[in-house]
Amino acid sequence: MISESQLIDRINEYPAQVLGLEKEVDKIDIVGTSSGESNFIFFVDINNLPYLIKINGVSGKDISFFRAEYDKLRSLETYRIAPKAFVYDDTSFTFPFMVLERYEGRTLKDTECDERAGELVSILNRLTEIPPHHIANSEGFKRDIKSCREYVEIFPRHASNQLIEYERRIGRDEIYEFVVKTHDNTRRLIDENTNLFDRTELGLIHTGIHPKNIILSPNNVLHLIDWEHSGVGDRALEISSLFRSNSFSKETQEEILKTYKGKTGSFEQRVDLYTELFKIHEVLWHAIRVDKARKDEIRLTKDKDENYYQSLLEVHIKNLRKSKLTT
Repeated sequence: MISESQLIDRINEYPAQVLGLEKEVDKIDIVGTSSGESNFIFFVDINNLPYLIKINGVSGKDISFFRAEYDKLRSLETYRIAPKAFVYDDTSFTFPFMVLERYEGRTLKDTECDERAGELVSILNRLTEIPPHHIANSEGFKRDIKSCREYVEIFPRHASNQLIEYERRIGRDEIYEFVVKTHDNTRRLIDENTNLFDRTELGLIHTGIHPKNIILSPNNVLHLIDWEHSGVGDRALEISSLFRSNSFSKETQEEILKTYKGKTGSFEQRVDLYTELFKIHEVLWHAIRVDKARKDEIRLTKDKDENYYQSLLEVHIKNLRKSKLTT
């Protein structure tokens, strides 16, 4: 991994304008670090301004996916809804890294989500104001999808790929056979609900709005980080993801649906459809994570060890057993 001294030496080589500075770099302070399953983070102050350096380390994302995150942030810079991206460096060290703007503050607490739901919807409504054709052909976002009906087809295809990985890693055990049966029903469920995709529109979506991706600034403003899974897609998936990832009361969910401006077609029914389809992905994703944890293929922490993924896997298996996909 990159040492602090190596990183400081490299930052000193960047021209000031590359980092968005008005004068040359004269002070660099590493004020903290953090690590996830697939990356390592340095929190850095450069000339007393906050930056974040994200390194795609051991067990990291596919390199093209990591690069796409940087390109997405560059494409979104005009709209001021995401952190600025200054540098992508894949030549200085073993692992590529990017230098980003750092939002100062802390991540939101689970217990705060419900009370700040209105602010989150305000952020999402800003996304709906961005014409999707402005984003669709931008670097990092390019994808040959023209409609919400085409977009939903991503999910059974992705689940098929996950099943291939599951079989390669774990084999055809009881969970595999159970998921295969439910997966066979995804096509039926989509085909039975094709009318839900009439009069729908694609839009820019973040898809990962959960407390760890929401920064509360010192001046009490919310910011979204981690745009790696953002894209142009069905906004109903955005709201489905929002509901699945946060502790909202039923009343808050209803209020969100009332005030969200991205609704097209049979929106609420599509939210429910994506919620059902995603239950398969939750099971497969966590099962594969359990296997990776056992084989030391991902970076584990005290909070996220093998038992953590195993417990989540069991929860998602129960959810899938109660799904419409089992009938």
